[in-house]
Amino acid sequence: MVAGPCPNGSRPVFGSCRGTAPCTQVDPPTHRCHRCEGHLDIVKLSKYFLELGDSQVEADDSIPGTAKTRQDVASQVREAIAEAADAEARYNLKDPQAFAQFLQDSDVRLVRAKYLSDLVLSKRPLPRRQEAETETFTCDGEPQSALVTHEEVQNWANGTQEAIICSISHAWETREHPDPCRHQLQQIVNHTGLYDAAFEADIWIFYDYSSLFQYERTNSHEEKSFRKAMSNMHLMYAHECTLTFRIETLTPEHVWNTMLADEEVVVRVYDAGSKTLKEKPLKLLEANRTPYLQRGWCMAEIEWSSLRGVNAQHQHIDRPKDPKSETQKSDHLNGRVPMIPEKFRQQMEQAKFTHRSDAEAVIYLQQKIFREKVIECQHLVLEGLPAQEILALAHALPHYENLKSLTVRRFQCGEEEATSLGKALASSQAETLEIRGIGESGRFMVKALAEALKINSSVRDMNLAFNEIGAEGAQALAEALKINSSVRDLNLKYNLIGPEGAQALAEALKINSSVRDMNLEDNKIGSEGAQALAEALKINSSVRDMNLESNEIGPEGAQALAEALKINSSVRDMNLEWNGIGDEGAQALADALLQRKTSVRDTLADDLDDGVKESADQVPGRRPFEAPVRLQALAEALKTNTSVTSIHLCGNSIGAEGVKALAEALKTNTSVTSINLQWNSIGDEGVKALAEALKTNTSVTSIHLCGNSIGAEGVKALAEALKTNTSVTSIDLHSNSIGAEGVKALAEALKKNTSVTSIDLGGNSIGDEGVKALAEALKKNTSVTSINLESNSIGDEGVKALAEALKTNTSVTRINLYANSIGAEGVKALAEALKTNTSVTSIGLRGNSIGDEGVKALAEALKKKALKKNASVTSINLQCNSIGKKGVKALAEALKKNTSVTSINLDDNSIGKKGVKALAEALKTNTSVTSIDLDDNSIGDEGVKALKQVIEEKKKMGFELRIEPFSGAQPGFELDIGF
Repeated sequence: MVAGPCPNGSRPVFGSCRGTAPCTQVDPPTHRCHRCEGHLDIVKLSKYFLELGDSQVEADDSIPGTAKTRQDVASQVREAIAEAADAEARYNLKDPQAFAQFLQDSDVRLVRAKYLSDLVLSKRPLPRRQEAETETFTCDGEPQSALVTHEEVQNWANGTQEAIICSISHAWETREHPDPCRHQLQQIVNHTGLYDAAFEADIWIFYDYSSLFQYERTNSHEEKSFRKAMSNMHLMYAHECTLTFRIETLTPEHVWNTMLADEEVVVRVYDAGSKTLKEKPLKLLEANRTPYLQRGWCMAEIEWSSLRGVNAQHQHIDRPKDPKSETQKSDHLNGRVPMIPEKFRQQMEQAKFTHRSDAEAVIYLQQKIFREKVIECQHLVLEGLPAQEILALAHALPHYENLKSLTVRRFQCGEEEATSLGKALASSQAETLEIRGIGESGRFMVKALAEALKINSSVRDMNLAFNEIGAEGAQALAEALKINSSVRDLNLKYNLIGPEGAQALAEALKINSSVRDMNLEDNKIGSEGAQALAEALKINSSVRDMNLESNEIGPEGAQALAEALKINSSVRDMNLEWNGIGDEGAQALADALLQRKTSVRDTLADDLDDGVKESADQVPGRRPFEAPVRLQALAEALKTNTSVTSIHLCGNSIGAEGVKALAEALKTNTSVTSINLQWNSIGDEGVKALAEALKTNTSVTSIHLCGNSIGAEGVKALAEALKTNTSVTSIDLHSNSIGAEGVKALAEALKKNTSVTSIDLGGNSIGDEGVKALAEALKKNTSVTSINLESNSIGDEGVKALAEALKTNTSVTRINLYANSIGAEGVKALAEALKTNTSVTSIGLRGNSIGDEGVKALAEALKKKALKKNASVTSINLQCNSIGKKGVKALAEALKKNTSVTSINLDDNSIGKKGVKALAEALKTNTSVTSIDLDDNSIGDEGVKALKQVIEEKKKMGFELRIEPFSGAQPGFELDIGF
């Protein structure tokens, strides 16, 4: 028994003492005050006693075991905590039923993600739990409660309702409100909105301020709920059925300072003096700008969250704002590994707590949960680990006493970290290993693993595919296999081991008698490697399955394998697809099979003792990523523990309904910048939903909607959105059916819009009428720089209108008019415009009918621009335009004076040998052209001779020339000639 005032009495904020005076005695076994019988939770108990100094602890000789020193107090506290933990209700960290029971027992309420989106749209901060209980919002036209009911959670646990539960780990930025500037709220909505779009499940959030009863708790139920929740807070972050979303950043300084200076911007918080809610400016709140990673409780939540069997369930969701920052560059490596308790205690010594005594409770809980989770863990999946976390894994691995399988994907490390983990793996009990590193990390790890295999006797199945270990890595593994007798299945697919690596493995197979299945697909082992393996198979009697697909083994390799199969009687399945074995190789294999008594492709199952291979700890349903999927590609992206900024859903048949779900997320999302929805048949309904989102979204800059069956109605909705949207800079509407009516609507929007710089309208049948409307817009618009109008049935009249616009427009730099119906008259108008225009640098006229007259007009424009010294055009594509020698001669004359053009495409015309001679003469003096395509032009031997001559002359002048298809050419100047 420990004598001293009861925390219930001394800290009424945290307790529920029913006595009128401070309590004097606390009984550790029951944790009840003798005076008030108030039950103490373990966190509060440790906090209280560790705040006491030596002078505050009074010995009571009448009570055996009274503490005499601070150290004794701490010891007794730890004992008391352990006893309390046994007395507390135990909640299984895998069972969804246990999780639901905890939420009900402690009355913890989850918050609907859609309610948080509603808060963002209405620019309101998160409410306290007390106020959240009565909050409602409109969802799909129906009123809905902000908080999830316990009945709904139970339905989820029973498997009758789909939901993904996410716990938020965050800092409290002020004492009164954790997120007064709504920074954290925005980060949560950015991420949960994408989950809502990707999965056909509700998204429920645990956020302490809105999920737990906050100060001031005014009745016993609120106090009991809070105590119970705090005693088991680790469940929210360590349970296998939840995700953790970690927010490390605080509100940006400029946002914080702006709100600090503006007294009209207020936050509704509880005021202890008046015992009511009051609206207060930020400057009246008690700020705490301590960084997230320096806070003790935040560090604890990180550790609890890292103890799940799949570390992708612990996600860092707030991406850095500076795109050049180092954190941004390594954003794909956010994975964490559990920290061993000893290391965690050292870290806690440096951590900052509002109440320093909280540290002991945090340390105890981390130790308790670490032992519980790690010792029980049988299947561990770790992804996205940076080098320091590989080192942490090496330290933690010995504690995984019951581990059966370990998967480590997408990691980076050096030799030091790989060696450390290799040493830990040497004594691991895991039977299944999958290792897949990034770049040279995989090579380092496989070499370290090879050393471990010389000692390890438990690993049976190794998947080392896609590590590019090369011959050296294969040789290291081969040496290990000469000693190791436990490995049965070895996957070395796509490791570039080559003939040398295959030869080393073959030598090992002559000795090894345990390997049964070897996958060497796509390793470039060639005939030499195949021959070496064949020699090994004449001796080896354990290998049953061998995959040699895509290895360039050829007829000789196949023949060698065939000879081996005449002797070998163990191989049942050999895959030789894509090896160029030819008729000779195939015949040799056929002859070998006729001599064999057993079939090479046998369907017998493996031995019964192989068992079932699992990739992660078995959980009775309800894992977050097992929820039904709506958008598969997005769901997969969300599993990689990265901040999603680009969404690529090309060719996924998501349709209008899928886009509607995505559009809902984009209404409040501020992190996604690029969306690719090409070839998804979203139609007008889908693009209308997207347009509605763009009216409020401020982050998306690029939209790709090619091939989506979008008509005029859909584009009209998009055009309306562009009148107010200021973030979208690039729109791809290629291969739709928007027609002239759709382009007219876009043109009207472009008269007002100042953000769009690139627009692709190719393949939309807009015709002359459509391009005329677009031309009118370009007379006013100053932001568009690139326009693609290919394959739109545009004739001379349409180009004339465009040319008029270019006489005044100064922003457009690139125009693509491929495959239209433009003749000489249209190009003449365009050439006139180019005489004064100084912005256009690239003109694409491929697949029209401009002829010699058209190219003469362009040549004249290039000459005049050269004389005025305002030449801007650098690239001209005149492919397939019925241009003859007269047109090319005019172009050649222009090139003698023009110094801006660097690239000309004259492919598939009829310039002949005289035309190419004229070009050759021009190139002798021209100093700007670096690329000419003359393919399919019948230039003949004389034309080739003229070009070779000019090449030699330019070489003497110091030009580095690269000529195709001439041999011995050097890079710098490219002529695509064709014969």
